Amino acid sequence: MSQTGLPQENFSIDGIGAAWAELRYLVEKDPFITHKREIISAIDEVPFSTANDVLAYMKQRWPADAGYMQRSLFPLLRNATFLKVYFEEKVDPQEYTFSEAIRLLNAGDYAKALPLLESLKKEERTWIPLAVCYAMTGKKSEADYYLARMALKSMTDKASQQ
Repeated sequence: MSQTGLPQENFSIDGIGAAWAELRYLVEKDPFITHKREIISAIDEVPFSTANDVLAYMKQRWPADAGYMQRSLFPLLRNATFLKVYFEEKVDPQEYTFSEAIRLLNAGDYAKALPLLESLKKEERTWIPLAVCYAMTGKKSEADYYLARMALKSMTDKASQQ
C-alpha cells in the first residue's frame, strides 16, 4: 500500500477470521476423512481461538485425518482475501468535452457540437468531427481546411514510414 503514494488512512485491513462453515462443508463432503462425525462435532461445538488450535486439537485426536485435512482441505480455504477499492471518478475536462461534442454530433446537433470541438481544435482527433460540423453548418471553407489538414497529416505519416 505504501507504494501507491496514497495516504495510509485511505486503507483499512479487516480480518474476517477462520472459515469454519466452509471447513465444515469440506469435511462433510470429503470421502477420505474417517472420523467425519467427530470432526464436524468438534468444529461445531469446541470453542477454538485460532485455526492453529483446531489443527492441534485434531492432530491429538485424529492424526491421520488432521494430516490429510492440512494437506488437502486447508489449502482450499486459503487465499480467501479480497480487495475492495473505493474511488472517486475524476473526469478529464478535455475528455468530457470531446465526448459531449461527439454525442451532439451523433445526435445531429452540429451547431452545439462545433464550439466544443473548436475548444479542442489543436488535437488531431477533432479535425474530422470539426470538418463534419463545419460542413453541416454551411461553413465550407473551414470544413475544407480541416479535411486538408487530415490529408496532409496522413501523407506525412506515410512518408515517414517509408
